[in-house]
Amino acid sequence: MEQLNGTQNVIAAIRLQKGAITPISDQLYLVDRELTKNPALDKILVGILTLLETYLATFRTDLAATVRRNEFIWSEWDKRNPFVILINLEQPSGPVHETTIKELQTIVAKFAGKILQQGEDLVSSDGLIALTEPQEKFVAESAQTFICHNENQNIAHPFICELPKLSDCPIAFQGKVNSTVHVDKVCEETSFFAKSDGAREDSSEIFLKPVDKNFKVESEKKKSAVYIAETFSMTQIASSAQASDFQVVKVRAIKRRDTKGTTRDYVQEIKRVYEHELKDFEFGDTLDPKD
Repeated sequence: MEQLNGTQNVIAAIRLQKGAITPISDQLYLVDRELTKNPALDKILVGILTLLETYLATFRTDLAATVRRNEFIWSEWDKRNPFVILINLEQPSGPVHETTIKELQTIVAKFAGKILQQGEDLVSSDGLIALTEPQEKFVAESAQTFICHNENQNIAHPFICELPKLSDCPIAFQGKVNSTVHVDKVCEETSFFAKSDGAREDSSEIFLKPVDKNFKVESEKKKSAVYIAETFSMTQIASSAQASDFQVVKVRAIKRRDTKGTTRDYVQEIKRVYEHELKDFEFGDTLDPKD
């Protein structure tokens, strides 16, 4: 972060969670070509640049500035993961006031929170400045336009977006882009105990196998059921349970049918279960200890 704060007018710094470029020696770098192919990153970068350019033209005509995207191999910034994309605000007069940079960073953060399916979990409100009603409306409309063109885009190679000077909590772009499809019906709601078979954070999927009254899986050969996590923290709980000696979790899930007729199972609540507390729980349609 110190290196980034020392760079002039940086709005955002973006890097892949898994480095595409790995240093072998001072003069030799290994490039992972598959990681350099990142359609979701390319589309989101274009979305952020368009957002900022339109914002400047609408709200900050007092600035004779342009937004630039530059890609660097910057070993001093991170020797293990030296590839970084910087989004800068350039103007002939030199450095821009810090409050202006924070204003633009807030626009980016709020945009990210709206276009990502787990945006509320992935974007921290720490450090964000207050926006006016017209500014908030602009961000919401810009996000909706982006979603309309990129809904459900899978972020196969997650990446991090840092907003230097504004927040110490980077934004993790992972999972999927939000959807414009509105859910119109909850078909079924259930509560049950299950064995966690882990999760995939990039697709927000949790894998579960229901257990019997003795908290045992009826058949290990049976394929796990796939559920969609409604928050990022749910995938972490499922992964933590899978890695433990006792892999049982308590789940509350709903089955939803959207306006296109597609039915999916969503996890609304998931909790770890520990062997020593089993006597405090009734088996069946409850997530709560018995009275």
